[in-house]
Amino acid sequence: MFYSLEGKALENFLGAMKLDFHKHLVYPTNISSECSVCSNSEQIEGAKASESGENGVTCKSNESQKGGKSGKGGESIESGENSETGQRRGSGKSAKASESLESIAGAESSKNGESGENGKSGKGGESTESIAGGESNDSSESIAGGESGKGGESRYICKPCNLYAHKDCVEINNPYHHKHPLKLLEFDIVLDFGKTCRLCGEKVERLFYHCFLCDITLCRLCPSIPLVIDDVPKKVHEHSLTQVMIKVSFTCDACGICSDGFPCVCLPCCFIIHRDCTKLPRVIHVNRHDHRVSHTYSLCIGDWGCGVCRKGIDRVYGAYSCSICRYAVHSKCATRTDVWDGVELEDIPEDENEDIDPYEVISEGVIRHFLHEHDLRLIIEKDGNVSYCYACTLPIYCDPCYACMECRFVLHEACAKLRKKLRHELQSHQLILCLNPRPGQAFKDGYFSCDACHRRCTGFCYKYKRIELDIRCAQVSKTFNHGSHPHPLFSISTAFKKCTGCGRSDKPVMSCIECVFDLCFYCATLPVEARHKYDCHPLSLCYGENAKGLYWCEICERELNPKEWFYTCNDYGSTLHVNCVLGDYLHVRPGHSFKYNDNEVEVVANDHPTRPSCSLHSREWRCVHPFVFKRKVNNTISSMCDYYFRFC
Repeated sequence: MFYSLEGKALENFLGAMKLDFHKHLVYPTNISSECSVCSNSEQIEGAKASESGENGVTCKSNESQKGGKSGKGGESIESGENSETGQRRGSGKSAKASESLESIAGAESSKNGESGENGKSGKGGESTESIAGGESNDSSESIAGGESGKGGESRYICKPCNLYAHKDCVEINNPYHHKHPLKLLEFDIVLDFGKTCRLCGEKVERLFYHCFLCDITLCRLCPSIPLVIDDVPKKVHEHSLTQVMIKVSFTCDACGICSDGFPCVCLPCCFIIHRDCTKLPRVIHVNRHDHRVSHTYSLCIGDWGCGVCRKGIDRVYGAYSCSICRYAVHSKCATRTDVWDGVELEDIPEDENEDIDPYEVISEGVIRHFLHEHDLRLIIEKDGNVSYCYACTLPIYCDPCYACMECRFVLHEACAKLRKKLRHELQSHQLILCLNPRPGQAFKDGYFSCDACHRRCTGFCYKYKRIELDIRCAQVSKTFNHGSHPHPLFSISTAFKKCTGCGRSDKPVMSCIECVFDLCFYCATLPVEARHKYDCHPLSLCYGENAKGLYWCEICERELNPKEWFYTCNDYGSTLHVNCVLGDYLHVRPGHSFKYNDNEVEVVANDHPTRPSCSLHSREWRCVHPFVFKRKVNNTISSMCDYYFRFC
């Protein structure tokens, strides 16, 4: 006989209940699926009230197994004494199910066991329906097959949310992990965004545990982690460690940081450590140092400073140090994602024969650079014959340089000695020196944008994947001394800061650790000395003056703020804007060509008697910037102001 159940009656019949941690009604079930809390598909300790047998048969506890062994089709298997038919003894409908049916359909439950008409009962011991005891049946599966008993439902299910949870995961009463009960909560219910786990420090996800008495939050996985750590690596500690579930203030022996938390301790050794510090790597490479550094629990006698944050190191606590030179880093600073590349090097031998020389000496004064196919000869440019270095793109006046014996390729002597590989503060991985964009490529591929100074460049670059630095910014590393400030500058932060030189907010910047002074890479790499066709003397970079009166730029004939940086001639006293002297394409080499709209465009110096019209102002103005672009269209050559390409 079938009955129609709807609404509250159906929910009551299926055992629906409202729990604190979820917004929908949940139902007891014995369906085996991955628990949304502990991520375990098996029943956890204490929840194994039943085990699944063959053909979907569910085992019951000993007290409810006196009625016999039930098969899926409704037939019971004789397995004990005094087995009789199910029609004589009956299985008995549960009281709960009978009351629900009477309230909906007005029918009485059958005392002769309607659900057992086709079955036989015995004493054997496995049954999904309480035959002798008449226990209540809460499972939704018992409607069709009458197979499930109360003891077999060890999980909650919410189908709309695809949520499965062990009953024992909903609330944890384990003094070993915490002295108060830990209740399962959900973000959608408590709206408690921003909480972090007090054990692992990670931001909690959708489901988490909380103790309202202590105001302690744990992620859903930490309560299942053993508190006794038996597999501690020997490099960390020689004994097992035990995590103390009492919040205390302590200083970690591995990282030297004093914090409030739940430490791991070894009482015989008086050893205390953060749990996450047990996973610190032993030997690593940091981007501030050329040698490997290894973790140690104490440094030798002396004053130590961190090579990353530049603050002092307490030598009695753990840190990373170099075995070749006097260099040390805080444990937490060394393992930052912007400092360490994430590679453990303890069992990896170091390549002592790594080739980092950029060229091979062919003969005296003749070399073969690894980025050029021809031999280069050392020469000194004559005065008046200006060439542009293919590496840094800056002019070569009377400096020694290496010039190609077969083409126009030329390098400063210092640029020819640039290392193949180097480490830089702006990238945790090692950077490799690469060739500049080749001439004739499309406009977007004919240059690269430096990730430090944000200039467009066509010279050599140090590169790792999508990170590209021009060679001048790549040399600004470690301790940097600049003429605008008396103290050394360091790259210690990747946050936006206001540059003292140009006044713009930028990142990354070089900062002073003794006073408030920040310098962006654009200003840090400005040439200290420059030349311009308006003045035959060298121009010196001035870092601002506290002077009264009006200053005028000799190039654009506009007012100049003396408190800002500008170029000046020490012989004639002329003043010039920085941008008027250098332009927007300081690192675009004259002579470099690219394609734009299928037309060949070449960068040329704007030092000819006839200058192109300025695209910024009007056709009556002539472009005053040091570089212009020469375009060839159908054998017709025309020049364009560089402003035309600024926003391309």
